[in-house]
Amino acid sequence: MNKTIYHKDIVFKGFGFPMIIKSAPFYKLGSTEILDLDPASIRDQVFLKVVRKPARLTGAEVKFIRLTMEQTQAAFAKRIGIKDRSLISKWEAQKNESTGMDQHSEVLIRLKAMFFHNSKIKLSEADINHVLDLASGDDKGFSISIDYDAA
Repeated sequence: MNKTIYHKDIVFKGFGFPMIIKSAPFYKLGSTEILDLDPASIRDQVFLKVVRKPARLTGAEVKFIRLTMEQTQAAFAKRIGIKDRSLISKWEAQKNESTGMDQHSEVLIRLKAMFFHNSKIKLSEADINHVLDLASGDDKGFSISIDYDAA
């Protein structure tokens, strides 16, 4: 049976927060539409978008960063210099709202996340400066959006 591949924009909530995937590939199998995404590619693209977004992190985004880094709340807290994991839990409980964390913690989380994925992202001084500028951003009206690229 031949697959007919086509593309359309979708709202994807698979990482715990809504994001727009532009030109997501689909195919029809009989009368069923099937989303044809490479999960690792999507995760990597979203990770970079979240870390570099020009707004404060939400609780769901902090959780996404932590899980992508394969860290427990306790290990993540230690990684960013926090003694008690309950603060991580408090931030993550904010779901799709801003965490309310201080700017220094947010910058540190973003930088640790970028260094964690440095082999894929290839950090530059401009990336680091971008993160330092972003953490003071407003959290109103921003949504994550990617153009799908399976490469």
